Amino acid sequence: MNSVAEFPTFTLDDELKDALERVNKTFKTSVEEAALMKNAFNPMQGVVQVTEQVTKFFSDADWIKVMSPKHDAEVYKSSFSELMDIQKASIERLSKSQKELIGDTFKDVANTAKSVQPNVSPQKNLAAYINANLDGLEKIQKDMASQASLMGSIHTAYMAWLEKTLQAAVK
Repeated sequence: MNSVAEFPTFTLDDELKDALERVNKTFKTSVEEAALMKNAFNPMQGVVQVTEQVTKFFSDADWIKVMSPKHDAEVYKSSFSELMDIQKASIERLSKSQKELIGDTFKDVANTAKSVQPNVSPQKNLAAYINANLDGLEKIQKDMASQASLMGSIHTAYMAWLEKTLQAAVK
């Protein structure tokens, strides 16, 4: 450097450059995926769907028949038994999914801690640290996508149960 206005020459290690480009790409993809997931799981869609089904039930029901003491109690017992089965399976599957997510998070923390090595240049260590974090993020994103899919299948099971139960009530 010959004058105050000159800056030192800075060379970016290729591994660090690649890691930073990966950060940028991952960030863009993550923002897009978050927007998709937010739109896919809009609770208002479920509310509207349930409201439509219940409204249809109330408008189509033969109320004399529905309120009749001859209505088979086994229909209600069976319906609530199916609901409990859905609840139990949902809790089991969600619990397993949460355990996997937590386990992957702990593995990510351990891998990140191991990524920085002695006697390696700071740029290479930073690149390794960034890549370890991004690897963990990708696994966590896969776990979250799996959970979102699971939530979708649970929602479908509940909606099918509701429809079946409402139809059984008007028979």
